[in-house]
This record gives sequence, C-alpha cells and structure tokens, in this order.
Amino acid sequence: MRNSYKYWLFPLILASILLVNGCGIINLLAGETPPKLTYSLVAEWGGYGNEAGKFLYPYAIAISNTNNVFVLDLSKNSIEKFNSNGEFISSTAYTRDWTTGVYSGVAMAVDPLENIFIVDRSLGYCKIKKLDKNGNLLSSWGDYGTGEAELYYIVAIAIQDNKVYLTDSFSSRVQIFDVSGNHILTWGKQGSNEGEMTYPKGLAVNSKGNVYICDNYNNRIQIFGSEGEFISAFGQVGTLEGEFYYPTHITIDQLDCVYVVDYYNNRIQKFDQNGHFMCEWDAPRDGIAVNSLGEVFVLSRYIEKIEKYAPNQ
Repeated sequence: MRNSYKYWLFPLILASILLVNGCGIINLLAGETPPKLTYSLVAEWGGYGNEAGKFLYPYAIAISNTNNVFVLDLSKNSIEKFNSNGEFISSTAYTRDWTTGVYSGVAMAVDPLENIFIVDRSLGYCKIKKLDKNGNLLSSWGDYGTGEAELYYIVAIAIQDNKVYLTDSFSSRVQIFDVSGNHILTWGKQGSNEGEMTYPKGLAVNSKGNVYICDNYNNRIQIFGSEGEFISAFGQVGTLEGEFYYPTHITIDQLDCVYVVDYYNNRIQKFDQNGHFMCEWDAPRDGIAVNSLGEVFVLSRYIEKIEKYAPNQ
C-alpha cells in the first residue's frame, strides 16, 4: 500500500485542466465551464480639435513594436503619436500629393524602426511612401494600374519581415513587395470560390507568415500561406457569433489571435488562428490595432477618438 497514492493522485491531476485563452492562464476543474472571455473599455482619448492630442479627421491607426500608437489624421496632414495610455508624444507633418483634390493618405503601417509607410492614393494615382519617424520622406514607389506590380486601389497595408503586404480592393488581389518597392508576389482574382475575393479590405500577417484577408463582399476571412496558397476560410453573412456583415479591418496579436472589425454589426470579433470564435464586443469600426500586451485600440473617424480595450482576467 506504500504507493497507493499513485492511484488517487494521478486521476486528480488529470481532472485539472490548464486552459490558455490568449488573455491569461486559468486553472479549472474538470466539468467546470470556463469564464467567458470579455473586453472592457479602459481608456479613450482624442476629440475634435487642432491642438495636440486631438483630431480633425483620424483615418488610420498602427502600433509600433514599442507599443506606441500612431494615428493618421487626413485633415491635419499629420501623424499623431501617443503612448499606449493615450499620452501625446508628437505630431509629424507629412506632404500629400494633390491631383484631383481628393484626400490621398488612406492606410498606414509602422516598421520596427518606427518608419512609417503610407498608402498615398487618389483618382488615377497610387503610391507607397516611406517616412522616417520625423516625417522625412525616405522613398516613394508604385506605378498606377492593374498590371502585375502596379497599384490600383490599395486600401490596406501591413509590414512583416521586411515585406510590404497590400490589399488592392478593386483588383481583388494581394501584392507583396520588399520595403524598397521591388515586387515579390501577386495573387487573387474576383469571385467567391476558395482563394477568390470580392472587394477585399483589411489584411494582417501572423507569426508563421500566413496572410489573413477581409474578403469584404463575401463576408468571410480567408487565410493564405506565404506563397499565396489558399489554406482556409471562415465566416459567412449574418449576425451570429463568427458571422460577418462586411468585415473591413483586421489585426493579429503576438499569440496569433485574430481581431476583425465587423462593420455593419458594429462589433469586434476575436478568433484563434484557425478561425474559431472566442468573443465579441461592441466598438467603433474605422480601424483596429493590437499591442504586445493584448490591448486593442479602435479608431472612430466620426467622433474623432481612439478607444482602448483590455481583456477581463
């Protein structure tokens, strides 16, 4: 009977489950229901105004490796920089190209050195501009058109491993360039079959190099490998968990969890890397980014604010 403890201790260990939910670690006993993952608003900042820390027309948001928050303000012609608590750091002016009077800066990404990549687009014109963190122009590239390596109607940009990923919405395709503007890869065509897209919007890249696309009109998220090969898709039109009514923006955290702006359902939905639903919450719908702490930042263009959400432990 000396080792009889083995017969009751081992089942007890098996009965204890270690649950990793992407926002913390919880010890549960078998048969218990894990608490529902939720997010709460923990901070907001901005408001309409021309002074430091306020916005005239905030249009895009990005977060650096150091968790600084960058906001592209079209009407100020500037990039506003904040820390993760919303404290104002700096305002960097940038120069737009005017062709037809249309506002041209429409999307933004930040590299590990806090160089800023802007999609500069108007009618008959589309370029990628790289600025240093002081707003100095480092490079400008891209030829307008629908041919391979040409830029037609770019709506989203992501930077990963010295590669620039672009969503060309009207051409229903994704393009990859190096940071100097040399073309690497193009894939996609209009349609609703696997690997096809209809007016895609946001895109994001996970730690494995897989590319997640908001296939807007098909109300789904498509996942592609680093060479453009179709992996899987999730979602359909609707209002239930895991369904979409025009997904427009997307971001991925360090655990490869996926956050999607579900535009006309006025919510954010969170999924694991395979598209399994995790949670949802009501939030603005004009842009999204997540930092290394798992805090989610959402942009509202029309009330000129940034909202910060954190998971409830």
